[in-house]
Order: sequence, then structure tokens, then C-alpha cells
Amino acid sequence: MTRRPTFHLQRLRLPQLASGLLIGSLLVPMATPALALTPATAQTTPAHQGIDLTLPARNPASSTIISSPNDPSQYRTVTLANGLQVLLVHDPRADKASAAMDVNAGSAQEPADVPGLAHFLEHMLFISTQRYPTPGEFMDFISANSGQTNAYTASDHTNFIFSITPDHYKEALDRFAQFFVAPQFNPEFVDRERHAVNSEYQMQMQNDAFRINDVLNLVTNPAHPFHRFSVGSLDTLKDGPAGTLRDRLLAFYTHHYSARNMKLAVMGPQPIEQLEQWVRASFKDVPDRKIDDAPITADLIRPDQFPLAVTARSQQETPEVQFIFQVPSDLLHMEQQPVRIIGSVLGNESEGSLLSRLREKGWATGLSVDTVDTDRRQDLMAIDISLTPEGRHHLDDIQASVFAYIDQVRHSIEPWRFDELSLLLRQQFRFLQTDTSFERASMLALVMQQVPISEVNVANFRLERFDPALIQHVLDSMTPQRLLRLYTAPDVKGDKTTQDFKVPYTAERMAQWPTGKALEGLRVPTQNPFIARDLTVLPLTSAKPHQITTQPGMDLWYAPDSSFGTPSVEWRLNLINPLSARTPRDHMLNILLTRWLNDSLSETLYPAAEAGQTSGASAHIYGTTISLAGWRDRQPEVMDTLLRQLQTGEIKADSFNRIKQRTADMLRNEEHGTLFRQLVSQANRRLIAPHWSTPQEMDALKDLTLQDLIDYRQQWLKELHIQGVVVGNLDEATARKTADVINSQLKPQLPLTLDIKPKTLALKGTLPAFRPQTDQKDSAIFRYTQARSDSPAETARYMVLGQLMSQPFFTQLRTREQLGYVATARENSIFQVPGIMYVLQSPTRSSQVLFERVGAWENQFDSTMKTLTPKQLQRYKDALVASLKERDSSLSELTDRVWGQVLYGWTDFNRRDILIKAVQQVTVKDIQSTWHAFRTAPRFDAVSDKDVPATTDDITGALKPFPLNAK
Repeated sequence: MTRRPTFHLQRLRLPQLASGLLIGSLLVPMATPALALTPATAQTTPAHQGIDLTLPARNPASSTIISSPNDPSQYRTVTLANGLQVLLVHDPRADKASAAMDVNAGSAQEPADVPGLAHFLEHMLFISTQRYPTPGEFMDFISANSGQTNAYTASDHTNFIFSITPDHYKEALDRFAQFFVAPQFNPEFVDRERHAVNSEYQMQMQNDAFRINDVLNLVTNPAHPFHRFSVGSLDTLKDGPAGTLRDRLLAFYTHHYSARNMKLAVMGPQPIEQLEQWVRASFKDVPDRKIDDAPITADLIRPDQFPLAVTARSQQETPEVQFIFQVPSDLLHMEQQPVRIIGSVLGNESEGSLLSRLREKGWATGLSVDTVDTDRRQDLMAIDISLTPEGRHHLDDIQASVFAYIDQVRHSIEPWRFDELSLLLRQQFRFLQTDTSFERASMLALVMQQVPISEVNVANFRLERFDPALIQHVLDSMTPQRLLRLYTAPDVKGDKTTQDFKVPYTAERMAQWPTGKALEGLRVPTQNPFIARDLTVLPLTSAKPHQITTQPGMDLWYAPDSSFGTPSVEWRLNLINPLSARTPRDHMLNILLTRWLNDSLSETLYPAAEAGQTSGASAHIYGTTISLAGWRDRQPEVMDTLLRQLQTGEIKADSFNRIKQRTADMLRNEEHGTLFRQLVSQANRRLIAPHWSTPQEMDALKDLTLQDLIDYRQQWLKELHIQGVVVGNLDEATARKTADVINSQLKPQLPLTLDIKPKTLALKGTLPAFRPQTDQKDSAIFRYTQARSDSPAETARYMVLGQLMSQPFFTQLRTREQLGYVATARENSIFQVPGIMYVLQSPTRSSQVLFERVGAWENQFDSTMKTLTPKQLQRYKDALVASLKERDSSLSELTDRVWGQVLYGWTDFNRRDILIKAVQQVTVKDIQSTWHAFRTAPRFDAVSDKDVPATTDDITGALKPFPLNAK
């Protein structure tokens, strides 16, 4: 449950076509009516071998839901007597049922004297209702039945979501409905929960997204409702002259939470008639109240505030500059989407692009074009550039280059560019792999607020009316005279400080920008050479993976599939070399080699990514994993490009310097990250062998040279083992031919042994607590308790135990005791070794107190374990089995599952069945015995503050590897 920053411009490339535009910090589809394409389409659109990519005509008045030909779901829309519009989705593939309610009110609608009230209300609805008065009962019910739940508050809406096993969906829907029928707002929990909101606020104090948003709030139009603080704190959520906090909460709820102001999406495997019956029974009593909110008419940034230069202090080490423009929202121009089209060109990273030239000059390491909708009338569009140390001294030249590139875009918006983008979107819609997760329900409910109900599935993929005049109109608002330039860096001094997040900043109205010199050689992208032509789905029979290579140096597993109805293929290639893990120096060279490969191909393969061919490399302890995913057609070209570059591509000095600087920044940024995530990441890393600390990595990195990396690659390529999988719509003969090509190019010779796999360390005795380097002010603890073995039986017992512990831990320490916003207890496997982890973060309690409260909770939970009945246990076992049985909802999920089993050596590919059987066999006696052993087992602690004695030294280096027995 979170409050999302209003203005923070999320780092999301617009050309990620399936994602759409960023609206209210969510990706939202954009709708356009079906019109005849321009004549240029016939000349530029490639043939598709009998595949019809035509979208159904747009009919805003229709209640018939348009869906992808690849979507097996059945849709129905109903409107209840109280005015609540509901989308019913029968998905025969769904192993979970889910629902989402989107309320058309957020922080923009809250009273100015109670900032954060909308976010606070979101929290309060989860506590209790009149029909279900036990505090935390909804979350207990969801957790016990293999579900999950969440919510978020945005500027213009609030979204509530849950998922659960289908057998308990009816009960869960009724509990969920009571949020919007009769919440209790218990006075005791009104006071407690405002502390939870304050903890969330404190947790975000060092988060740059919220910090920079805070600055933007202050430098934009104070008459606009997004100008105010919207997270909430103890200072803003309190009784006041206008009434008690509870009174204000009730007033806001009564005024805005009306059936006609909400949209409900429900999804499940049940027949659609059954879903409708349950919805009508549970949601008919949601009140229908009159909503008379006045529309927002104020400009987000007044004309007299431009041009504006702002500097602000960031926590992250990498300096950035954002060129921000106020543009009309594409929601006003749903047929044409000019902002989307402009963003797709400005954000392009191909040769000659703005980013390409800035990188060549040594001024930038990355660029994204991001938009955020603020009030459904106006967007903020930002060109966000990550700078090198040299680049920060050339802001005016970079600005001149930005406007020179915008001018090129202004003269190059041609019909073929529009048609190409439209084609790529229609390709994706035709073979859409619809998600079955609760995030899909959340998105559907939100999109129902934005587009006609018939368009909720297809709107994101429509681009049908080319309007060059409208595009030019938007570009006309992107001038130096209408620019907000925001520079952020950790050394900014500032002459003012924001009130809520304490950010030093300056803001200066510019009479005239300093003169800069634009870079030469800028050019907009040409036509995309990677667009797939052959989209035929091969009639393959899905089968269990089997090995298709026999060479000692290569293990490649093949799994054919046509069940997802898409001509797509995914590859995972693990390039293993023991050299990568020999020393901290080799470890960092391995990271640099991997990042160089990505960096050096970013221009070449950017068009491939736009065309649906994603690829890249990621470093791991013993080497590099190369991943490819996309259409079968054109994928061999991407594979060949990657492998040839890895072998013989020139490692240039500018690329080396760029990736070395970026790697150093990432290491320095670790101490600025979210505190509890720092603890989990750093502690888990120390339980793996081999491992090195961040200071060791920094020390090894600083002296590395270009020649070191060139020499390392040459040596690294001499001794490889390749472990891989290929999954998807590819025939075996072609897979074998590709394997032969990989083998002939990389020539792997190294046999795979357990000695070149990372190992989990076995905890023994009493270890001192570990303290990572951090600049965060909260206190946080991490505690990991390891299982006795890695057997399926022990793994199953720890999975069940984690399920039993999770919600009671949260309810007691988070909801009742209000120790902090983060309170987690769950099963935590490190590789295949099971365990249980606790994580707590608090702005008010020391780590010593947090450990004491964990101990007290364990003593309290003893009685739960002693009185556990077979019936109670069965409920949790059933929920866990239901989760294990969940089907893969996409080719990516299937590939990841197959890949995980190959990595762990479970090549019978029956690991899930083994665990299901083991879970079903767990008894009360087993769990009680496991709990008893858990209470006395060795533990590994990590803390953030100095209240508990701890060390930053390597305290696990003397531990031995955990003995593995499971197959």
C-alpha cells in the first residue's frame, strides 16, 4: 500500500510499445478510433504471410469488449442499480481469481489542510468493516488462501486489488465489497494507522523519486492541487479546527467513495454468470452518492513561471538533467496520440540519435523520454539524461543539442513513421499473451476510468489517425521559452530547503538561457530493419524439455511450445567460466565485460527491441547470462550480433570509461537505497560463496584499465561452459542448427561441475551481527534462520511454516504494535537451501527493540503452534499447493521455470510435482517439530543502527558450503 509520487517522471522508454503511456504513475492504454490508414501504409507495411493484423473498428457506444484473437477470456460488462460499472472476465486459464476497484478520487481531491488524507483512507479501509470487524481480517483471509492484496493512491485515483484461490473467491469478494459499503474507521486504529502512514513517509525520506517530486511541487503553480504534499505524516494527519481526523476521514470517504465514481474489474475461472451473481449480491449496497467535484482548470505550470532553471540535491551519485515541457495530454487526442509519437522518436537510441551523440562526446550514459499525466488535460514530458562527470560541465551545450534534435524531429514526422509504430502495436495485439495476475485486474479497473468500456483491452494498441498538424502543435510547446530544466546531483548546495523531504534546491526564472553549442551529426532514426515478417505459429506439440546437445562443453535443453499462440521464442544462455569468481578483480572484470556487451550494442539493437526482439546480458558469480525473447523471425540476426560482438567487437575507450563510471556510481548508490532492501540484499550476498563486499568491489574496480578488460575477454573466452534453454515456437531442427552455430562460434570446452556453481554457506554457531554501510536514518533488522537440509520434505515444511507465520507477524508487529511500515516474515530460499527471514524497518524504534519484539512474537506464536489442528494446517497446505499448481501465464514464465530447474540440476523437470507431494504429506507433528528446531537453529542477523553490536567485516568467510543432497 503506497502513495506514488505525483510528478516523478518514471524512467520508462516510450518505445516499449506494449506499455503505453505513463498516466498517474501507471501505464495506461490510449484509445483511438479505427480509421483508414494513409496511402503510405501500403508501401511500407511488410507482408505477413496470411496473418490478419486489422484491429476491430472502434465503437465507444458498444458494451461488447474487444479482445485479442489470442485471448481465450470471455468478457461481459454490467452496471448495477447503484451505478457501479463492472467488468466481468471469465478466464479459463486462471489458477487464481482477482478483483480490483478503482476510485476516481486521489490526493488531488483531498482538502488542502489535511495533506495525505486520501492515502490515509486507503490504509484505513484494510483494517476492518462492520460486517468483518476483526482488525486485519481481510488480509488474514487473503494470506491464508494463497492470495495477495495491495493498493495505491495516485493523484487522480485510488486502486485496490486482491487475488485468491478460486474456491474462496466468493467470500473474498464479499469482504472486499465491505470496504466500499461499511468500513468501521475504529478510533483506536485511526490513531495507530496514521503512524503507519508516517512510517511510510519516513521510509521515503531518502528516496529520490519522492525528493525530486517534492521540489517540483514547490516550483510549479500553487493553485494546482498537485502542488501539495500528498503522502501524509503525523504533522498533517491530526485533529484540527475543522474537526477530528476521524471526522475528516469520514467526510472524505462519504464525499468521494460513491458507486458511480468507481470501476470494478473481477477475473476468475468461474462461469461469467456466476461472477455476475456474486458481484450483484456483494456490491449492490455500495452507496450511490452525488459527486460534485469541480474540474481542475489551473495550469500545472503558469506561463509566467517559464523558463525555469531548477537544481536539487539528489541522494544518488549519478548527476541527471531533465528537460521538462508541459504538453497537452494524449487523453485529449486519443485518435492521434501526438505525445506518444514524439516520444518514440526523441527516445530512440540508434546511431545518430541524441543519446548516441552525447555518449560519443562522453557527456551522457543514458537517456529516456518519460511522460506523466497530471490531471487528464496536461502532461509533463521529460527528456531525462544521465550525465557523466564531464557532462555536468556542458549543460548548456546539451540543452542546445536537445533543441537541435527537437527541431530535426519537427521536420521528420512522416506518414511511414506513424505507420511503422502502428504496425508494431498491431503485431503485439494479435499475439497478446494476456496476464492472469491481479495486476491485470488492477489495470483493467483503472483503464475503465479512462476509455470506453469496449476499448479496455485494445486501446493501448490503437494508432490509426496521422495528424501532422497536431504533432507540430505539441512540438511548438517544446521550446526554450517553455522549458523547466531540472539538474540533480549529490553536491548541489541550494539556497532553499523543501519542508517535507528536506531537499536543498534553487529555482531561478531565466530571462535568457546561456548560449550553448549543439552537437553535430544528429539525425533521427530511419526505418526499422528488424520488423518481423513471418508471424506464422508453428503447430508444435508442447513437450517436456529434452537435451539436444551432447558436447562436453555445452548443455542445451529444448522445449517446443505453441500453447501461448504466439510465434515467439526465448533463449537463456549461461556462459560459465571459473575465472569470473577467482578474485574481486576478476569478478569486477566479468561485470565490466557484461556491461560493455550491452553498452556497445545499445545503438545497433535498439531497433530490434522496438520491433519486439529484446536481448541482453547479465553478470553472475561464475560468468554471464545472455537472454533473448521475441518473434521467431529476425531473432537469429540478433543472436548472431550478440555472439560476434562478444567475440570480436572492439572494446573502445569511450565505452569502457562509460561503463566503469556507471558501475562505480551503482556501487556508491547502494548505501542510498531503500533500507530494508539494502539489508536483505547485502545479508543474502554474504550467505553465498564466493562473495565480496562493496568496498572490496570498489577497490578492485578503481585500478582497472581498458587493456585489463581486453586481456580478460581473450582469456575468458578460452575456457567456457555453455548451459542453456530454448523454449517456444521453434522446431527442433532449427534449434539444433542454432546450437551448432553457438558451439562453432564460442567453442566451449569446459565440463560443468559443482565446483563452478555458487554455493550457499551453512550457518554454524553464533555469528556477530552484520552492519552494511548506509546513510538511511531509520532502524532496520534482518534475521535469517536456515533449514536443516535441502530435501524436498524439509523445503515443504519451511514453505508451510512461512505461510503460517507471515500474516500473524504482520498483523501483530505492523498493524497492532505499529513498529514500522515494513514487517515481513516468510520463507526465503538461498539457491535451493530453504530458510525463514524476518525483516523490520522502523523510524521510531531501535534495532534492539525490534529484535526484542520479534522474540516476544515468537514466544506468543509458540501457543499457536502448540494448538495447531490438522484442519487449520490443511487450509495453509491447500493454499500453498494451489500456488505451486499455478500454470504459466506467458512464454516468459514458462521459460523462467524451465531455466530455474536446469540451473539447479533438476532436469527431470518434476520439481513442482515433488514439492506438491511433499507439502501434502506435511503433518501437524512435522510443523511443530520444525518450529521447535527453528527456534534453536543458528541465525544470521543484519542491523542498520548502532544499538546492537555489529561489524562491517566479512563474518561468513569461514563458513563451509551447505551440504546439498536434493536432486
